[in-house]
Amino acid sequence: MKYYLQAFLICFLRLMIVTIPALAQDAKHYTCYRTSERILADGLLNEPDWARAEWSDDFVDITGNPGLKPLFRTRIKMLRDDGNLYLAAELQEPHIWATIHKRDAVIFKDNDFEIFLDPDGDGLNYYEIEVNALGTIWDLMLTKAYKDQGRALSSWNMKGLKTGIHISGTLNDASHPDTSWTVEMVLPLSGLMHGKKPGSCPAESVQWRANFSRVEWKTEAQGSGYHKKTDPNTGKELPEDNWVWSPMREVNMHIPERWGRLEFSDENISPVPLPFKNEKQKNGFRIWMWMGGHESWKAEQWDSVLAVFRSAGIYGILIQADPATLSTMIPIAHKYGINVQEWFITMMNNDTNLIRTHPDWFVINREGKSCIGDPAYVSYYRFLCPSNPEVHRYLKARMDEYLRIPGLDGIHLDYIRYPDVILPMALWSKYGIIQDREYAPYDYCYCKVCREKFSSQCMTDPFTMANPDSNAIWRQFRYDQLTSLVKELGDYCHGKGKELSAAVFPGPSIAKQLVRQAWDEWPLDEVMPMLYQNFYNGSLDWIRLETAEGVKSMDQPVPVYSGLYIPSLTPRELQSAIVKSVEGGASGICLFNYEAMTARHMEALREVFGK
Repeated sequence: MKYYLQAFLICFLRLMIVTIPALAQDAKHYTCYRTSERILADGLLNEPDWARAEWSDDFVDITGNPGLKPLFRTRIKMLRDDGNLYLAAELQEPHIWATIHKRDAVIFKDNDFEIFLDPDGDGLNYYEIEVNALGTIWDLMLTKAYKDQGRALSSWNMKGLKTGIHISGTLNDASHPDTSWTVEMVLPLSGLMHGKKPGSCPAESVQWRANFSRVEWKTEAQGSGYHKKTDPNTGKELPEDNWVWSPMREVNMHIPERWGRLEFSDENISPVPLPFKNEKQKNGFRIWMWMGGHESWKAEQWDSVLAVFRSAGIYGILIQADPATLSTMIPIAHKYGINVQEWFITMMNNDTNLIRTHPDWFVINREGKSCIGDPAYVSYYRFLCPSNPEVHRYLKARMDEYLRIPGLDGIHLDYIRYPDVILPMALWSKYGIIQDREYAPYDYCYCKVCREKFSSQCMTDPFTMANPDSNAIWRQFRYDQLTSLVKELGDYCHGKGKELSAAVFPGPSIAKQLVRQAWDEWPLDEVMPMLYQNFYNGSLDWIRLETAEGVKSMDQPVPVYSGLYIPSLTPRELQSAIVKSVEGGASGICLFNYEAMTARHMEALREVFGK
C-alpha cells in the first residue's frame, strides 16, 4: 500500500511538472526535435533535417468551426539546437502580395504569418512575431493578454532574429498565378528566454504554450497588382480570414491558455538505435496491434494486410471480430507467425435484451441511479457489475463463443473496469467538469449485490457511509471485485489452453484512482497499459515514466506492452514513444490502432526496428 501511495504521488507530481494547465481539449501539440545541422534562413528548406521534421496539422479557422475550412493550406514545422529555434511555414497562395516595408508597422494589414510564444506558460510577457511576403517583421512583447489589460510593446525587438522568404511565383504581379510562399526563421533562444523561468528553457519534455496564425485578406486584381475587396454598401474593406494551428474558439489570438503545446525533445530528428537495457529485452521485444474486425474482407485482403504486418515485425493482433471473420483470418495470420487474440469488450454492455431482462446486473452510482437510465459522460457508458456471480457466468458464456474457434490464441479484455470515477485530465474541458475528487454521480457500484457483500464483510453499508469516497476499505473492496473476476476469467481461459491479456489504464496508480483497476495483481499473460499521453496532458517522456511504474509494480513476471495512441503521434513521435517504452523497461509496444496507422507510420516503425 505504501508503494502505491508513493507511486501515485510521484506520478501526479511528474504529470504536473511536464504539462501546462488549462489547455483546451482540442489544443494541438507539436514535438520539436534537435538538429545538428546549420540552418540557413533563406526560405528554401533544403537542409536534410527539414525533410525529416514533421509538418504540423493543416491550419483551421480560428473559431474551430469545421464548416469554415480555409481556402488554402498553411502548416509549420520546427527544429532546435542549443542556441536557436528554427521555424518553417508553408502558405499556399495563388495571389502573393505585400506592401509594408517598415519594421514594426501593423503587418497584419497585409496577408501575413504570425507566431505566438509563451515559454513559461504564465500568460505574462509573451511574444508575437508577424511577417509578410516581403519579409517585413513586426516583433512585439505582450505584458499580458489584452483582455487582462495587457500592453503591446512594439519597442521590443528580438536580437539576432533572421528571416528568409521564398516565393513560388511572383510578388505583387496579378498577371502570373502563384503557388505558395515559405517562411524560414531563426529565433535565438537568448532573446526568447530573457527573464523567463529557468525550467522553461528547451529541454526534454519541457512544453511551451504556442500558436501560429495566418491573416488572409480578400483581394482582386487591379492592373498588374492587387487591392482589397470592399463592401459595396459601406465601402469598407471586407473582413479578413484568420487561420490558425490550434483553434481559439473565437476571433481572438490573445487567449494564451487556449494555445497549443510545443514540446521539446532532446532526441535528434534523425532516430538513433533503440536503447535496449539488455539482450533479453532486445530479443524478446514484441509489437502488438489493436484493430477492427473488417468483416467484409476476403481471404486475399487479409493475406495482403497480414503480410505487411509481418514485414513490419508485428507479433500479434488484438482484433474485435465476429467468429466467422476470425475463422477466415486466423489461419492466414498463423501462416505469417502472427498471434491472434479476440478483443473482448467486457464490462461495458449496451445489449438491449440484457438491459431489459437483467437491469439488476448493471452498476449503480452513489446517488442510487443505475447506469442504464443515467450513464456517466456519454449515452453508451453502461457497465455490468463485477460483483454479481451471474455476470461472471454470462461473461464466460460469451467468451466461449470465441474460445471454441480453432487456432484462436487468446482473449484480450477491454473495458475490464468500472466507469471512470475521475476522467483523464485532458477530457475535463470536453465535458465541462472539474474532478478534483470523487463525486457521487460518477462513483459506482452501490448495487444491492455490492452493498450486501460489503456489509457482510465489514458490517457497514457503503450507501450509509458519511464519506465513502475517502474510505480505503470500500475502495479496496472494488479493486478486489475486478481482480476476482479477472482471476476467474483467467482460470477459464487457461483451462482451455488460451492466453488472457488486458487493456488497462496507466500506472497501476492512475488505473486504481480512475477506474478501480489493481491490474498488477491480475493473472494475465500480457498486459497493455493504454499510455495515451494526450489524454493526460502528458509529454512523450510520460510514457517512459508510466511504463517504468507498470513494470516495477507487477507481482509476477508478466510482460508489459506500452499502449501507444497513434492518432496523437506523428510518425517521428511514434519512434520517440517506442524509445520511451524501451527506456521504461517494456517488453514491447501495442499500437492503437491499425485504422489510424498511415503508410508513413508503418515506414517509421520499420525504420526504428531496422526492418
